[in-house]
Amino acid sequence: MLEYAKVTSSEEFENRCRYLIENSKSASITAAVTSVVLAQPSKLFNIAKILFQTKEFFLYDNGRYSLEQCVKSYYSIGYGLNYHHKIYQDERIKTCEDANRKFSLEHIALQYQLFRTEEETESNAGKRQKIIWEIFDKYYKELPNKSQETESDKIWRLYLARMDRRKMSPEVEEKDGQTLIKFNPKIDSELKKYSEDSLQKISNEMKYTSLRLWAIFRFEKNKDKYKQYQQYENDPQLVITETKEIIEGLKNHIDKDFYLLNHSIPAYACSVLIRDFFDKLNSEEKEFCKDTIIEYGTLPLQKNYQYQISDEVNAAINVLPFLLKSFVQDSGKIKKILLLILFDSHPIGTNQRLSDYSIRAVLHNLWEISFEDAHSIFLGYLLLKPKYDNLRDTLWKENRKKNIYKLSEDQVLKSFIKQHDKELENIISDKITYEDLENLNQLSLNILNTAFELLPLKTDNEDHRKFITQIFPIFSKKLLIDNDKIDYSTKHRFLEKFAYFVLTSSREEIEIYVKPFVDNFSNSKNTADFFQEFISVEDRLNQYEEFWIAWNTFYGKIVDLCKNSRSRYYTNEIIHNYLLAGQNWKEDAKEWHTLKEKDKFFYKQASQDMGHYPAVLYSISKVLNNIGSNFLEDGISWVSDILQRNKNLFSEELETNTIFYIENIVRRYILMNRQKIRKTPKIKKDIITILNFLIERGSVTGYLLREDIL
Repeated sequence: MLEYAKVTSSEEFENRCRYLIENSKSASITAAVTSVVLAQPSKLFNIAKILFQTKEFFLYDNGRYSLEQCVKSYYSIGYGLNYHHKIYQDERIKTCEDANRKFSLEHIALQYQLFRTEEETESNAGKRQKIIWEIFDKYYKELPNKSQETESDKIWRLYLARMDRRKMSPEVEEKDGQTLIKFNPKIDSELKKYSEDSLQKISNEMKYTSLRLWAIFRFEKNKDKYKQYQQYENDPQLVITETKEIIEGLKNHIDKDFYLLNHSIPAYACSVLIRDFFDKLNSEEKEFCKDTIIEYGTLPLQKNYQYQISDEVNAAINVLPFLLKSFVQDSGKIKKILLLILFDSHPIGTNQRLSDYSIRAVLHNLWEISFEDAHSIFLGYLLLKPKYDNLRDTLWKENRKKNIYKLSEDQVLKSFIKQHDKELENIISDKITYEDLENLNQLSLNILNTAFELLPLKTDNEDHRKFITQIFPIFSKKLLIDNDKIDYSTKHRFLEKFAYFVLTSSREEIEIYVKPFVDNFSNSKNTADFFQEFISVEDRLNQYEEFWIAWNTFYGKIVDLCKNSRSRYYTNEIIHNYLLAGQNWKEDAKEWHTLKEKDKFFYKQASQDMGHYPAVLYSISKVLNNIGSNFLEDGISWVSDILQRNKNLFSEELETNTIFYIENIVRRYILMNRQKIRKTPKIKKDIITILNFLIERGSVTGYLLREDIL
């Protein structure tokens, strides 16, 4: 509708909007019409005046306008977790910049009374003012006596005061070369006091906003943003003071809004102080921060914990390993928290689980701080997680027999700790060994994958090597087939970690780690995803040599797939990804850090060994249009060679856009090398071969280009 409004006449579009409002019972459709009115106020005054006559629209739209301030961050939650969704996520985030989202109905109601466009006459502007004032006067008449006013009535009176031009004393001033208008609404003393009191209340509630932002930015290591709050950067004691005030306020239950705005601050603030400012704290302050972090870190282990994404628990658990260095007396409690949190796989968002908090704490912090403790937690998880799950199933069945159809994590934890107290003690005391583990082959992929996620990259620990050489064959057999029993999250998480693990390993290790997946190679969607994940991780890591070592081990399997495949569906996707044509590269991507001059041989060999397969022609042509653009000279030869060797391609069904990509590369080459083509027989022959193929396929572009060079 927003795009249509730009190109259609006022009358036609107004009729469409009127029809939608009058015939729809959907709030969403009314909201969509409101958005168009905000975007095209000069075209749609007659629609705006209909909206103005419903008081609730002002209230709801102001609520929408307030939420616009943080909508971009909401849209960014989960961004990039699924590359298939990236194009839609980018589009949605870009809509945050739309001009209409920076206004509300309240704003344009005032604008209609103050301004007019060059196309509008003064008479029309006057008529418009009169219509709006009649609507406002109707609202004034509906207001109750002041003695009977509710809080909602007072808020609505403030709305009217902010919108009614007749009750304002505008002042114009020049500032920095711009004209500023202060509207100065006339408000009676009683309403003004109510407004001031409300603002003071909001100010009190927002008192600790700066601390909250600093603590979150500091925790996330966002230097550009946390440096803006120098009062906290230079004074950790101020952080302590305000954090204690917040805790006191939370204990006294000041009000709901205070809790919502401030309950997460103590966890973030204390986590940052322990991690980044430990040496600047005295012993009492350190103890205070430690106690606060442990209190928040144990929340998921308590009854009635409400699961949610990106809450303060994440900050507290992440910093628990830092406490081990200075609070030896609490080490057992800290390790126990980290281990028990690992057992809770409750989802807390897109592809996220509560256990991820502990995984990140161990992976990114604990291995470096205390390798032995991290290793014990790794082994302890493998030993006890199956027992925890079995106990959970048993308790669930017992509850059902009693007609109780729910089971709290608190109930499971209490029973588990009671039954496995000695084993927990051995783990906390670092007395567990790899030999204590039994039947790893019988464990679920979820458990094995979580343990794998705990391992640090580039590990040379013997137990870790035993573990991964044992589980990789298991995953290769179960993961490379299309099995509905393997959920997407487990598959994605394993493939991502595996790619990171392989790409940061030595040449010898890479060949060992990848071998099970080569041996169990299959024509499946999961195999296509395997390659896709490798490319995505390599795009972040830039491990050139390691990538091609791993990549080339699959070459023979891809050749065999092209020769023997009966089903094209997954074969095509596998080939696209393997030849780097399946990735959603940026529109302007013309090169890739892992595709260098010497990698031309990869495509030349592919064109010779499997050029008969249509997906190969498609993939090479597509790559030459984006990240392989620098290979154009050789690419013309590859495409020509494919077409000369494989006459089946002149008649077989090709993949969508194959002709389009070939047209693009041959047109670009001819434009840049017209004289070279005429003087070099080999190049001219290659170009003619490609153009003849295009003409055979009904390409007008091919016909015109051939006429141009002959």
